[in-house]
Amino acid sequence: MFVIKFSNRIFELMYTECSCLICSEKKNDDRIKLWREANDGMYWVHKGCKPNIDKFEIINFQIAEDILHQNIFIKDKGNFYQYYHLWFIKILI
Repeated sequence: MFVIKFSNRIFELMYTECSCLICSEKKNDDRIKLWREANDGMYWVHKGCKPNIDKFEIINFQIAEDILHQNIFIKDKGNFYQYYHLWFIKILI
C-alpha cells in the first residue's frame, strides 16, 4: 500500500494484492473488490479535498490470469458514479 499525507489527511494512492498467477475463481471477486476500493477512495477524496465533481478520477488495474485490465471510476456532474472498462491486454508469459 502506498499512501500520501495531504492537508493533515492520509490518502491511499495504491493498493496491491498478490495471489497465484493461475487462479481464475478469484477474477470476479477481485473485480468487485477493486470497484469497492475505488468507491471508498472516491468518497474520502471528495470528503477531504472537495475537488470539482467531474475533475477527479480513480484508475485501477487488475491482473487476472494472463490479462491486464484497466478501469476508471468517475463522479460525473450529475453526482453519479461511473465505472468504465477502458482496455485490456494479454500478458505474454
